[in-house]
Amino acid sequence: KLVERLKNSPHEIGCHGFDHRIALDPKTKKALVNENEWKEEVKRSKALLEAAFQKPVIGYRAPGAYFGRWMIEGLEGLGFKYDSSIASNSFYNKTDVTLNSIPTNPYRLNSDDLSANNPNSEIVELPWSYLKMFNIRFPVGGAFFYRLLGNTYFKFALNNCLKDGDTMFYLHPYDLTSEKIPMNNFQARPFFWINQGKSTERRFEKLLQTFKDSFTTCEDVYQRAIKE
Repeated sequence: KLVERLKNSPHEIGCHGFDHRIALDPKTKKALVNENEWKEEVKRSKALLEAAFQKPVIGYRAPGAYFGRWMIEGLEGLGFKYDSSIASNSFYNKTDVTLNSIPTNPYRLNSDDLSANNPNSEIVELPWSYLKMFNIRFPVGGAFFYRLLGNTYFKFALNNCLKDGDTMFYLHPYDLTSEKIPMNNFQARPFFWINQGKSTERRFEKLLQTFKDSFTTCEDVYQRAIKE
C-alpha cells in the first residue's frame, strides 16, 4: 500500500543501497567492500526500485553518508545523475579525502577531491547544508542535529544557505517515531535518540509550514542545476 501511495504522489524515489552496508571504514576511510561488489549491490537496489516504482532512479545517497571517490565512476556507469552524500562541516568527515571548496548548493563533482573545482565527472552533487560562522562550519543537514538544535537554529541556517541557491535537508523515519528501533551500530551513541518522536514531528510540521513553498524533489534541484 505504501508503494502504491508513493507511486501516485509527487515524491521522488532515490537509491540508498540494498542493505545499508557502510562502504568505508569510519576511522581509516578505506574501502570495506570490493568496488565491484559495491557496484553490484547498488545495481541490484536500483533495479528493484525501478521495477517497483516503474520510473528511472537517478539519485544516490551512500549508507551512513560514507562516500568514496571510487564510487563516482560506478554511479556514472549505473546511470545515476546525482549524488547527495557529501556532508562538509567542522565536526566530522565521512569521505576518503580532505573536503575543501564544498558549497552548500549543487555542483558538478571533481572525482579526485570531491570539490566543486575543475569538475571532471557527470555526477552532480547535492551537498548537505552547513552554516559558516566564526570560521566554523556548523551542520544544517537535518536528522540528529535537527532534533538536537530545533527550528530557531534551522530556520536561520537554512535561510542563510538558500541565499546561495538550493540546499539539502533530510530526515529519517526513525526521527519521527517514539519506538526504539534496534540498530547495532548506534549502541555507542547514547544521545542519538534525543528528542525522537512526537516532539520532533510537531516541530517538523512547523518547519514544513515555514518553507512550504521551498521544498521540492532532488530531481527538480538536479534539473535546475544542470540548466544553470
